[in-house]
Formats: sequence, structure tokens, C-alpha cells
Amino acid sequence: MGLSEEIFQDSYGFLWIGTNDGLVRFDGYQAVHYNHDPLDSFSINGNNMNAILEDTKGLIWVGLSVEGANVFDRNTQRFQQLHFPDQNGNDIIEISVNDFVQDGDLMWVATSHGLYTLEIPDSHGLVRRFTHSKSDSTSLSSTYITEVFIDKDNTLWVGTLDGVNKYNRKTHQFTNYHTNVSFPKRQTLDIDQGPDGQLIVCPRFADFSLYTWDPESGNFHGNENFPASLGELRITWDFDMNMWVSSRGIGAYRFDAKSDEMQFFDPIHSDYHGYRNLYGLNNLTDSYGNVWFIGGNLLKWPESNKSIQSISSNLNISIAVYADKNNLWFSAKEPYVWNKNALQLEKFWTTDYPINLRQQNTPRSGIPRIYHYDSLDEDHLIIATTRNIHIWNKNSKEFQEYPSRLGGPIRDFVIDRASNVLWVSPNQGTPAIFDLTTRTFDRPAALKSLRNTICVEMGAGGDIWFGSERWGLYRYNKVTNEITNYLRNSPNPAWRVSSTKVNDLHMDREGNLWIATSRGLNLLKSDSDSIIIIEDQEGLPNNHITSIIEDLNENIWMGTYDGLSMYSKNTGTFTHFDRSDGLINANFIPRSCFRDEEGILYFGGDNGIDFFNPQSMGINTIPPDVYLSKVSVNNSPVSTGVAPENIKFLEFDYKQKIIEIELLALHLTAPQSNTYAYRVSNISKEWVDLGTNRTITLANPNPGKYNIEVKAANSDGIWSTPKELILITISPPFWFTWWFILLSIILLLVVLRALYQYRTGQIRKEERLKGTFEKRIAQLEMKALRAQMNPHFLFNSLNSIKSLISAGESVKATEYVTRFSQLIRQVLSNSEQPLVRLEEDLEALRLYLTIERLRFQNFEYEIKVDEDVNTDFAEVPPLLLQPYVENAIWHGLMHKTKGDRKVTICISRDHDFLVMQVADNGIGRERARHIKMRGGSRKGGMGMRVTRDRIKLLRDFYGQEASVEVEDLMTAEDGVSKATGTRVTVRIPVPE
Repeated sequence: MGLSEEIFQDSYGFLWIGTNDGLVRFDGYQAVHYNHDPLDSFSINGNNMNAILEDTKGLIWVGLSVEGANVFDRNTQRFQQLHFPDQNGNDIIEISVNDFVQDGDLMWVATSHGLYTLEIPDSHGLVRRFTHSKSDSTSLSSTYITEVFIDKDNTLWVGTLDGVNKYNRKTHQFTNYHTNVSFPKRQTLDIDQGPDGQLIVCPRFADFSLYTWDPESGNFHGNENFPASLGELRITWDFDMNMWVSSRGIGAYRFDAKSDEMQFFDPIHSDYHGYRNLYGLNNLTDSYGNVWFIGGNLLKWPESNKSIQSISSNLNISIAVYADKNNLWFSAKEPYVWNKNALQLEKFWTTDYPINLRQQNTPRSGIPRIYHYDSLDEDHLIIATTRNIHIWNKNSKEFQEYPSRLGGPIRDFVIDRASNVLWVSPNQGTPAIFDLTTRTFDRPAALKSLRNTICVEMGAGGDIWFGSERWGLYRYNKVTNEITNYLRNSPNPAWRVSSTKVNDLHMDREGNLWIATSRGLNLLKSDSDSIIIIEDQEGLPNNHITSIIEDLNENIWMGTYDGLSMYSKNTGTFTHFDRSDGLINANFIPRSCFRDEEGILYFGGDNGIDFFNPQSMGINTIPPDVYLSKVSVNNSPVSTGVAPENIKFLEFDYKQKIIEIELLALHLTAPQSNTYAYRVSNISKEWVDLGTNRTITLANPNPGKYNIEVKAANSDGIWSTPKELILITISPPFWFTWWFILLSIILLLVVLRALYQYRTGQIRKEERLKGTFEKRIAQLEMKALRAQMNPHFLFNSLNSIKSLISAGESVKATEYVTRFSQLIRQVLSNSEQPLVRLEEDLEALRLYLTIERLRFQNFEYEIKVDEDVNTDFAEVPPLLLQPYVENAIWHGLMHKTKGDRKVTICISRDHDFLVMQVADNGIGRERARHIKMRGGSRKGGMGMRVTRDRIKLLRDFYGQEASVEVEDLMTAEDGVSKATGTRVTVRIPVPE
């Protein structure tokens, strides 16, 4: 980042930091760096910052050391260079811009070449320029302007290298205070106004470091209560109206608004509060109550309602702490004493006391350790060390040493004032007693079963409580000499502790025992013998509790491996504090805690001591401001030309798979502890808790609108008011748009109407065809019946019967009559149906052939049906083949004079077609035609024409192909083709 020189907070809550290496924007999570790029005309002009300000339009004004000034537009991410003309109207090439102040639509700019007023809107053009003139006493006292300030009375004050000037808006003249005997002819460093309206000016190296304006006398007066002759000063006020003054190279001062006391923070004693390099060139109180110091490093003093103070132990753990009214003792690598009044830290054994605490022989680390302090009385302090008990007389500054020979360091003790003894808990061996009267150690036999005890606490009714490193909790009743062991896996569920390692014990004022373990907080109430376990499910931020103590408000404070936690017995809730609240420790040490007479709590940790008054440890009631930080689509950031914090609407097409919305809760007190929640308010009223995660993910969003509403909480759990963050619209594909749907509906209606009209016409046409068809069928069936039952056949059949009777062949006549009657009945029955079973039709055909054979007795017939033809289910028009069979007999066989005569009928299947063939071995069609032409004995052809018409009608009505093929059967004889019969093939669709 470079050395920091300037700091400013904008209206959103971002910190803008000016360094000697560019401009930095900080949001609590990350820093965005803006550097000068000679190849980019829209980059910042230089890298050394003097001043930063935001105007009412949200533009950031940046003053540079040599290169003038720029205006930054957060939407375009571009810097615009400002122009400062001289008296001839030419731009000044090298000019230092030191300060800005907005005055309506004008910006006052303090430069090394005078005071300028520029327009804020649009061009930022020059309105006026003021300089020093030796001949004009009402001009500025110097052309080099360092500060500009407008007070609550709308008076413009101008600081220069030569004192302070007050501007008269009516006459455009200045009153110079460098001629005032009470104000030095010095460079003005800062001009500010306190909460009480008092104007304060800080000059460089004057008789006084601070001067206050007296409006009645019209003079400035030096502040005698403030240290004189300090370096460069800057002023800010915290939320408690305390004034903070930072000085380059010296440190910082805080003036208490209530007591008017001053506290000095010295960079030389850099271990106080853990701050180093507190050079304090500039300062700022942000909108959340934090006081920031800038000068070499960027430092933050947490908001004043968390007034945590600290003493560093130079990165060494602090294992014991004790405090009285004047001093604070703590043990780290070596024991130390901190003088509260002088704010001085010394090693305990290097002071000029007559008898010093000698360095301890400690285990392998070689570190001398004090494990516990406690007050014996007003004049004596008891100290437990690696091997011994020491009693120190505060008045005589003398130590008395009492070796323990207990076999290990004394980790803890408690004073039993009723018995005037110490109950001592060594790290190894069993607990012991130190008699304060005889100053001797003793080991009660009843305690020999206790193992690895590391902490001890006094209870009510004669109970002494011991915490073990491996064996849970022990209760020793010194009256009954009984011991009760509370274990994690105790057979009695009421006696189960959450961990076998007990780090600390505390008995509160109500007689309840609080047990700090490595797996949560345990409580044994005074009126119960059942342990209550409180863990992170109940809100405890960290389960590893190392130390525990009660404050004067009966709240329970705990040191953990992740900061401090306070448990309110009234509300049953936890409040957590960590390094973001001003603690120098992240991890706190077992049993290293203390409460002094004033109620101040002290906790020792990895880096030293944190101490505070719980009465002043309020919560930060300022909620965060939530903004949009970034939007990514399919893992690629979205660029809109607008700053993310100003984006309110975004629209994407339906092809986006993942949309990620990154949130930013601006609360700089503890940004990493800010928590987030969101909901899509037009879809669900339920809030989705994100915790500290800052990203909202929309995976495969459906087309529609997503109104994202968010809220955030600061580290103290104070939630912001729900806020509509952004409206995201997922546009549907064109086939889902309203116009396409409407057009499709209209088109569908048109098509449906056309189909309806077409279908209606078809139905009407089909009805007409059906009527015509049925009429034609009836006509054809009658023709077929007449054709099949022609007069010749009937007449000949009756004559045949008569001849048989006359010849006395009654049996044959009877058979003939029987067959004839069966045929007539079959023909008449079948003619009533459009379709009959193939079996029935073949039966009628057999009867016909049998009758004809009885008449002529000179031909044979055969009917063949393939196995794949189911005659019981296949249906055909009745008497369809009869005309072809009749034609074969009368025209093919009856004129044959030589050889056998035979008709063969074959029925087969070809997919969905029934193939019926009628073949004869007669004379063939050609000879039959010649005989007919010479006047043969029979006229025929009507039956075959009717059959052809029936087949054509079937084809037209059912829309399936049906056909009749007639072919001559030929043979070659002496090279000459000769007809040997005729074959008729009928194909009709007959699906099963």
C-alpha cells in the first residue's frame, strides 16, 4: 500500500486512503488500488495524495502533491484531471492541492498557488482565484493554502503558510490573523470545530499546539492544558465526544469529554494496546465509531463503547494476572508490573525492592513462571510459583519464600479464610494445604485419590472443588471427608461433565459453580446436584473455555480459544468479543483472569493482558449498510458501466446457468464478523441465513423476476433494516414471450377452425360416400345374387333333379336336392352381411362345386388353405370367388375334350392381404372367346363384372389396395406356346 498520508470515509462507508503509492479504497474485506498509468489518460495523475473528499454527487476529489487534482467517477472508474489557471489563464503544470471543502455548487480548493473555487457540476470549471498581494491587506496572508474549513455559521476559514484567514462572503475580502499578537505567524495544519461549536486551529511549532477561537473578542487563544510545541497535528472526535489529537512522530492524545483528563498513547511504548508506529499524521472517526490513525501505517482504535485496553507481553503468553488500585501484575516470560498512573511497564524482579523475587527454575523451557496471584490482605500479596509459595509485603517490598516440595508447580490456590489456609492445586501429585498461620504445607489423606488437579475453588457448606486435567471435577467435603468425582462418562447422568479436562472454576455470588472445560461451559446450581452443559448449540461462540469469572452485574465472562465471551444469566445469551473489538489476544490462557475492586476484568492471553470495565462494554448499535459488491454470470464478472453499489436492475437471458451476487456489508468495526441474510421477496417471505458467507447463488433460474432483498448484522448481532438490493430479470426465450404466445394462440385457433371445417366437410363427404356406398353395395349384392343364382343355373339344377327322379335314381336326386337347398340357404344368408367368415364363404363354394360336379361328373376340384390363414377369423365379402369358379367350369373346363378337367382354389396370406387364386386346366381364355363368338351355349361375364366392381368399391371405401389379376397358364409344345388353363388372383386386405 505504501506509506499512508490521508484518510476519508465516503457516504457509502468506504474508506479512501491516500498513500505515496496511489489511492486505495477499502471496504473492510479488500482494498482496490488506483495507480498512475502513463499509458492510460483516465488513470489518476499521480501517486502522492494530499487530500480526499466526496461531493454531493458522489464524485471523489483527490488532491495530489505535484500533479494537481483529479475527480473520480465510481461508475465509469475514470479520473478526470482538473485545471488550475494562473493569472494569465495558462494551466499551472506543477501545483500541490492540499484540501477541499464543498460550498453548495462550488468547491473550495486549497493549493500551493492560491485558493480556487470550481464548479461542481459537469466541467468543474474555474469560478474564482484568490492569492496573496503585498499591497492588499484584505487579501490572503499567503498564496500557499494548507487548509479550508466552513464552520457551523457558514464562515469560511483558510489556513496558509502564514496564519489563518477568515473570508467575508459579501466583500470577498479576508481578515488575516497572522497580525494578531495572540496567534502565531505559523503554518496552519488543521482547522476543526468541536461538538460544542468551538473552533480549533493547530499551527506548526507555535507557543501552543492548539488555539481556540473566541468570537466575542475576535481573537485566538492558546490552550495551556495541552502539551506545547508538538509536531503536525490533526483532530477528530469520537462518538463519546472525546477529542483525539494525533501528532507526527510523537503519538496520540485523547481528551476525555467528561473528566477533561488526557491520555497519551506513545509510539515509543509501542506495546500498549498492541499498537506500533502510532505516528498519527492524520486521523478519522468513521460512521461506526472507530477512530483511525494514519501515518506510516493504518491503525484502528475500536469504537469507544468497547473500551478495551491492553498491555503487550511481546508475544509471550500471560499465565497469571492480578491488579489493585495502582498496579497490574502479570506473568509472561518474566513477571511484570504495570503502573496504572504512570503507564509504565517494568520487570517485577528488576525493581529496586530490598528483596527481589528470584528467578524460578522452571521445567524444560527454562521460563520462570508465576502461576497465580491473590491478595492475602491489604498489605500482602500471595504468589504461587514453580515450586513455592511467596508472600510479598507491599509496604516493605519484601518477599517471604516457602518451598512446597509438592512435586510440581503450584498451578492454583484458593484462600479459605475461615480456616486461614490455602487449598493448593499442584500440577503433579495430590492437592495440599498451606497453613497461613504456621506457614507450612500438609497433605490431607482424604485427597490422595485426587489426580492431576490444576484449579481449585471454594464452595458453600465446607466444599472444596478441584478441576483435573484428565479426571473431570472433584468435590471434597471437608466436614464429612467425602469426595465426589464428576466424569464425562459417569454412571450417574447427573454427574456427567462435558469434558474430562477442567480448565477453571468460579463460584458466583449465588453459590452456583461455573465450570470451564475444553468442551463447553458447565453449570452446577447451588440447589441442584445435576450438571447443566452449555455448548455452541446454545450460542457459545467457542467451546474451548480456558478461564471464567463473574462481573459486578452477575454476567459470566469467559476466555476462550477465539476471544472473550460474555454470558448473561438474565437473558441466557452470549456476546462475543475478538481482535476486531480491540483485543490483542486471540487465545486466552487457563485461569489467567482477575476482577479488581472497581470491577475491571483482566484476561491474560497469547500476547499479553486485555482489561476493561464491563460497565462500558456496550454493543455497537449501528447496523451495517448493505451494498452490491459484484455480480457474476457463469463465473464471469458482469460489467455494466455503473458502480456495483449503484446497480439496481439487471436483466439476463434464459441461457444463464449460475448467477452469483456478492454482498458487501459496510461496517468497519469487525467486517469479518458481519453476517448476512436474503430473500427473494416476490417469491418467498422466508429469510435465508448466509452467516458470514457473502454470496447469493441463483442456479438455473427460471425466466421471471427476482427481487433480491437483503439485510446484514454487525459483529454484535444488530441487524440492518431489510433493503431491496437488486431486481434481476431473466428474460424467457422468444417462444415464451407474450407476443409469441398470443400469436401462437391465434394461429392455433385458425388452424383448429380450418381443421374443424375440413373435418366437418370430410364427415359430410364420408356420410355421402357411405350412403352412396351402401346403396351401391345393396345394388351390387342384388346383382351378385342374381349373377350367382342366374336362371340357367336354377333351371339346369331343377332339370337335373327331374332327370334323376325319372331315371329312378332317387338317392342321387335326394342328395342333389339336399345340396341345392343348402346352397340356396347359404347364399341367401351370406348375402345379408357385407362380410362373412372365410370358412362360411368356402363352405358355400364347396356346395356350389359339389352341385356342379353332380350335374357334370366330368371334372375335379380342390380347395387349399395355407396354415397361416385363420379361416375362423378372416372375413371376406360373400360369394366373392363364385363367379370366377363358375367361369372356370363353364368356359374353361366344359369345352375341354381331352384329358382331365380340374379347378384348384388356393387361399394364402401375404402380410395383411388375403390372396385367393382360382386356377383351371381348361382351354384358356382365347379359345373360350372364339367359342363364345361362334354362339356358344352360354352367355356369361356378369358375375365377374359385379365382383370387379365390389373389389373396386372396397378399395375406394377403405383406402387400401385390392386387386384382381387374370392370367393364362401356358406351356411350350414343339416350340409353340399353348394355353393350358387360366388363373385368377384376388388380393384383398384382411387384417386379423
